Amino acid sequence: MTKPSAITDGAIFDITTIDRELRSADAYKVDGHTARTLVREPAMRIVLIVMRAGAKIAEHHAHETASIHSLAGHMIPPFQNSPFRRAKIHPPPTA
Repeated sequence: MTKPSAITDGAIFDITTIDRELRSADAYKVDGHTARTLVREPAMRIVLIVMRAGAKIAEHHAHETASIHSLAGHMIPPFQNSPFRRAKIHPPPTA
């Protein structure tokens, strides 16, 4: 596994390859999800999370702002005290 990239000069990721690697990992097979940190900077982290349909991630807390982007499928994030509590997030339509 590679170390998270610095973004000082930009970063390019082969998401298809990383997705395939994560889906073949033992954690994915057992828990239905796993993740890899792609960028780790003082002000930002970019984490790619892959999940099987119906999988859940245990609640956890972070003091940082989160931005969630769905590349495939959909999800229902159960954020407490959030306007997005019951929102379904869908990826953009493909051309």
